[in-house]
Amino acid sequence: IDFRFVDTKVLDGNLSPILEHPTLRTVGFLDKKHYNFKSNMLKLVIERKFDGEYKTKVYKGEFMTYRYDYD
Repeated sequence: IDFRFVDTKVLDGNLSPILEHPTLRTVGFLDKKHYNFKSNMLKLVIERKFDGEYKTKVYKGEFMTYRYDYD
């Protein structure tokens, strides 16, 4: 569902495989000039790939977290 690679450098700059992943909904990384996607653009492309919400709020007493729903 969520993939973060903040302190990792993708040497060839190709982030396209992220778009092919069937369940990734959010990605976090630092923009590098040789990357073929900037973080805000990749976020938009992933959001368009899926329709509908994928998080359900779950409560336990005063605490709240999320449950991730995917097919």
